[in-house]
Formats: sequence, structure tokens, C-alpha cells
Amino acid sequence: MYLSQGRQPISPHTLVCHSIGAVIAAAPPPEPTSQATEFMTYLERTAVREPTAQDYQTRAREFLDWCLLQQVTWNTLAELDHAVVVLYDEMYFKQRSVADGTKLLASLAHFLSGRLSDHRLVLPRASRALASWSRQAPQKQRLPFPYIALCALVGWLLHKSQIVAALNFLIQFHTYLRPGALDGLRVRQLVRPTPQAGKAYKFWGILLNPMEDQVPGKTGLWDQAVLIDDPQFNPFLEALVGDRNPEDKLWPTSARQLIDLFQQGTLAMGMAALHPCRYGLRHGGVSEDLLAEKRPRPEAQARGGWASLTSLKRYGKQTRLMAELRKVPPEVVDFGTAVSQQLFHFLAHPNEVPPLPSLPVAAAPKAKRQRRQKAA
Repeated sequence: MYLSQGRQPISPHTLVCHSIGAVIAAAPPPEPTSQATEFMTYLERTAVREPTAQDYQTRAREFLDWCLLQQVTWNTLAELDHAVVVLYDEMYFKQRSVADGTKLLASLAHFLSGRLSDHRLVLPRASRALASWSRQAPQKQRLPFPYIALCALVGWLLHKSQIVAALNFLIQFHTYLRPGALDGLRVRQLVRPTPQAGKAYKFWGILLNPMEDQVPGKTGLWDQAVLIDDPQFNPFLEALVGDRNPEDKLWPTSARQLIDLFQQGTLAMGMAALHPCRYGLRHGGVSEDLLAEKRPRPEAQARGGWASLTSLKRYGKQTRLMAELRKVPPEVVDFGTAVSQQLFHFLAHPNEVPPLPSLPVAAAPKAKRQRRQKAA
């Protein structure tokens, strides 16, 4: 439904901006208020990427609908603060994720055009309630996927002649890339080495979010570089690129196919207890490198694109990595270890991969007995 202002309709998006913008006029104004304070400019609207903006719009709309349903009114920032903490209690007891609370504040900050960007100062009660919520019901995080488990998965893929998928998962683990960032690469974003120019130029590199594409990364950065600093990858990357069109998709296998193969392979290898997802490769790569002391923390932080060491700590979980490996069946650990010892040889000669391990067949669930109907 649209509300009319004269003859011009107001869309739900504009209505959200207008409704929340009313708070600005009631707050102590840092500058003279005007009609511009109630509506967002183009640059303000595009300060976040489109998927994020749509998510913020949905959350702000949900908040305003809740206010109407509960007959909660607010005309000042203090009253808005009270409304948010009341909603937080409701969300908490409904076992909503603390991430929903965090994103609600982010959406309010967005639609208030930055005036609530430091919401801890403007909405102190909401900030305090969010901190309590986070302590009592911490946000679930993806767990690291162990390297030996990955090698077992690669062995399974090679038995299925899925060499491209195996290479994709290994590259993601090695570079800490998000699945979407890796799958969306073009051929031109994989940069060949130039070893004759010196030692520093002997590795392949990935160019993320090149400036000419006009699409920044998740953190708003351009021209991010990630080196594939293991020369054993070189012949496989050369074969992947070949003389293909630079604008072609780098991976001939679709993201949907990669997800399906990842799930099928981990299930076949008895690794359901890991609750595997492809994001676990990003967590697992950095955790493995820190555990093995392959990279110092500052290098791992830069490689993963984390703005702070605090962010790195959320991803680098060395002890958790060890605990996750304990969930993998011993036969699969042995198989993964055997594959890891000649990993790149098996990539080049998949017919030489050791036989898949024999795993015990899980007992089929017992059928429920149907009640016998009494004869009439």
C-alpha cells in the first residue's frame, strides 16, 4: 500500500525513511533541520551495498510494524531507545539470534543518515541490552574445517573425476576467500607469475574487486591482492586459465554444483558431525596456518581481509580445529592423511588415489508401529 503526498505516491522505502526521519527533528539538532533531514540522498542510500540496503529496509519496516501492532509510540531518541529494548526482550525470549538485534540497530543507523552511527552514545539502553543478550546467547559461528578432512574430501572428489571442484576447495582453504568471492572470479582476475622479474613475482595472484569493475568488496576495498604462494598449484592454475577469454567465468562448475558436491562428499565421508559448509574452509585455512605457525598473525590478518586482530580471533580457532578433527571417523582421518602426503601428485593422477575407506553403515531408523484399529 502507498500513502499519498499530494499526487505523488510514497513507496514503503520512502515511508521508512520518513517515519524514522521524524526522530531527527525531535532530537537535539547538530545543525538546522530541513526537509533534507527527513529523506536520504543518493549517496547516503548507496553507502551500503544493495543486498545490505534491502536487508536494512526489511528490518526497519519490521520494527515500525511492531511499533504499530504494540501501539508503541516514540517522538524522541529516549523513547526510541525504550522501544528498542522492549523489542529486544521479546526477540530474546523468542530465541532470535543476537545478530538480528545488531542488524536492527545498524538499520536504524542507516536510515537516520549516520546520526545514530554511534548508537552506543545515542541509544545507551539498547546498547547495554544488546551486550547482555550477546553474553547470554552468543551468536553461533561457523567452525573451522580441518585440513585432513579437506584432503579426504578431495580424495572422494578425485574418485568421482571432479578435479575442478577439488582445486576450488583447496584454493579457498589456501587463500581464506569467501565462497562467493572465489566462485565469482573472472579469468582475468587470476594473474600469472613473472618469475624472470625476481623472487617476489614467482607466484600466481588473485585480484579481487578490480577498480575497473566498479564493485567494491564486502569491506568496501578495491584491488585486493591474495597470493597463491604454493608453487605446487602453478601447473593446475595454468591449465585452468589456458588461453581462455579473460571475461569468462574462472570456474566452469557453478556455485550450486560446488555446494552440492561439498555436501555429498562430506556426507559420504562420514563427516556430518562437523556440520560442514564451505565457509568452514575460510575458517579452517587461517586456523590451520596459525596452528602450524605457517604465517604470523599480521600476515594472516591481511590475507583474510580482517580489519583488526579481534576479527581474526573470531576466525582463527586452533584448538577448536583440533576438536573438530576428533569428530572425523578414524578411517577417514587415515585416508585424508594418505591423500595429503601426495596431494598434488594425486591431483595430476587421480586414478592413483588410494581406495575410499569402508565406513560402517548407519542403522536404518525403525518404522513406527501403526496402531491396530479395533474391529467395529
